[in-house]
Amino acid sequence: MAIGKERRSRRPTAAKKRAVEVLELLQQQQ
Repeated sequence: MAIGKERRSRRPTAAKKRAVEVLELLQQQQ
């Protein structure tokens, strides 16, 4: 169960991190 939870929470975390980086880059360009 713990492994499944870690795997599940790891995917959205990485996606969120990338989204935040992209948003920051866009804000810097504007």
